[in-house]
Amino acid sequence: MKKVGTIHGCKKCIDSQIKIKDNIMKLLENIRQKLNEKELNDFVKALGYYNIPKGKASLKKLTDCKDLSEWFKTGHYDLVFNAEQFLEAVTNALGINIINYRFEIAQSQSYYLEDQNFRKCRFRVECRSKGNSFLSYLHYINSTNIPLDPKIIKYRKISDILDSLSNIVRHHYDLNNDESFFGGILNYYYIHYDNTKYIFDIKGRIISISSHNENKKDKLRRLLGITE
Repeated sequence: MKKVGTIHGCKKCIDSQIKIKDNIMKLLENIRQKLNEKELNDFVKALGYYNIPKGKASLKKLTDCKDLSEWFKTGHYDLVFNAEQFLEAVTNALGINIINYRFEIAQSQSYYLEDQNFRKCRFRVECRSKGNSFLSYLHYINSTNIPLDPKIIKYRKISDILDSLSNIVRHHYDLNNDESFFGGILNYYYIHYDNTKYIFDIKGRIISISSHNENKKDKLRRLLGITE
């Protein structure tokens, strides 16, 4: 019984996600359909725009989006409305009850926030530097960055993220544990979107947790091995 319940729960979750995306599209479709019945110059003037072309450009930007997540991702601001305010103004002017879409809008904003947070994360391997030239440093930085899979970071607790990264560290070290890899691997570090830095040893164990506030000059000196 417990196993069946788990399977049912997963299916329910998937169905819910599909429904959310369908409803998000319905809101934009509703906006597009109602706008077809309006004279756009009068409509944008009613929204509060004195610059009619600017108001119409903002409308086009909204209606061209494939979903609300894309709209929030644009970071829209036209000196009159930001993305959320503009959506609310348009729906009110069209007589659409935005309350009916509050959950879908919240989900879209959540998708956007997760994407923004993911872009802030960094995962690198720290090695013994094989030179002290600036070109060596640039090559070093590019080569020691470890790409992150969004599935490892998005919508996950930090404890689960760190467990996944620990496994990646062990696997990476097994494949690159010789001196040819930039003089040898010292450790790995992950910088979370909240600016917390987690340092892993070569066995995937966390050996240090701190706030990441190193300035660029100190970082450059450290990576080039400059001690004075």
